[in-house]
Amino acid sequence: MRLINEIKPTPDMVLEWIRDYQRNRLTLIKLEKDYQNAIRGGGATAQYGEESVMPKAIGGNGDPVYREVNIILNYETGVINNIDYKIKYIENRMHRIKKERHGIVFSLRSRGYTSQMIAERLGISRTGVQNILRDISEVLIGEDNK
Repeated sequence: MRLINEIKPTPDMVLEWIRDYQRNRLTLIKLEKDYQNAIRGGGATAQYGEESVMPKAIGGNGDPVYREVNIILNYETGVINNIDYKIKYIENRMHRIKKERHGIVFSLRSRGYTSQMIAERLGISRTGVQNILRDISEVLIGEDNK
């Protein structure tokens, strides 16, 4: 898997990262927690004592070795690194957004609002929101391309 930080971001990529920002943050927290549990051995099924006879969770693979290997592979193949890069790319460039309306649109979009929801909230057209988002993506990339 190619790491995302080896690719020069395009405006469309940055728009996607803004849209997925909140979900990526939550996913990163979960993946890092799972990875730390796998490294420390916290994800293994109890073999002795009361826990060994208790019902196990339904859904997903019950094999602790499979689960831990999968978690470690996610980390080593760059899944966690790619999500972390996308989050930090946005966070490290937020300060470049100077216009108030751009800041409002950015904030709402990064929290999961759709363009239509933002348009209704601000009293502008959906196309207007999409144009602002395009401006924001170019502002975030802007100084990197010089």
